[in-house]
Amino acid sequence: MRRQILHQCIWAICAFGKPAAYEPVLKWLYQLFGTTQGKYMSKNKLYIPSRRGFLGLMAGGAALATATQPGQAAKVKTKAKIVILGAGSGGLGMANRLANRLDGANITVIDGKKEHWYQPGQTLIGIGLRKAGYSVSKNTDWMPDSADFIQEYVAEIDPDGKSVTTASGKKVKYDYLIVAMGVILDWEKIEGFDVDMIGKKDSGIACCFAGPHLAEKSA
Repeated sequence: MRRQILHQCIWAICAFGKPAAYEPVLKWLYQLFGTTQGKYMSKNKLYIPSRRGFLGLMAGGAALATATQPGQAAKVKTKAKIVILGAGSGGLGMANRLANRLDGANITVIDGKKEHWYQPGQTLIGIGLRKAGYSVSKNTDWMPDSADFIQEYVAEIDPDGKSVTTASGKKVKYDYLIVAMGVILDWEKIEGFDVDMIGKKDSGIACCFAGPHLAEKSA
C-alpha cells in the first residue's frame, strides 16, 4: 500500500513541467515512505516517470471510467399534469428534473416574477466580490423547453378540486402540485427596522437576502 501511494505521488508531481526540477521533493517522498532503493532507485538515480506515460495512464483511466458508467434510465411515459408554484432554484430545479425523466408530462411553472435571483450568489455580492447583476437572470433562461411558464402570482389553491387560480382569475388544473414558493421576508416584524435602512452608512445595517441590489449596497 505504501508503495502504491508513493507511486501515485510521483506520477502526480511529474505530470507537468520538467521532472528534474522536482528531484528534491521526490527524494523527500522516498525518505517519507522509507523507500530508498530497489523499485524506485537504480544506481543512485531517481526513478522519474515521463509526462507522456502519466498522460497515457490518465487517458486510460478516463476511458475505463466512461466505459463502466451505467446508462441513463429510460424516461417514464405519462400524461400527468404537473403544476409547480415558484420559479426559484427549487421550482426550476424540479421542472428540469421532471422534464428529463418524464415523457409526455404536461409541466407548468407559475410565478409572477420575471427575474430569477440566485440567492447563494448574493452572499458574494454582499461582501463586495461581485456586482448586483451577478445573481440576476431571467426565469425563462432556466425553464425547460417542454414546460409552460405562466408569469402570474397565485391567488388560490383548491386541493379538493385539484386546481390553482392565478391573480388574474386564470384556473389551472393539475394531477400533481409542487409548492416551491420559498419564504416571505416580513421585515415589518422587526421593531424599528425599515428595508430602506439597508446599506446606509449611518445605519450600520447590511443584508444579503433582501435582493441583489440591496446586497450590493451592503458591501
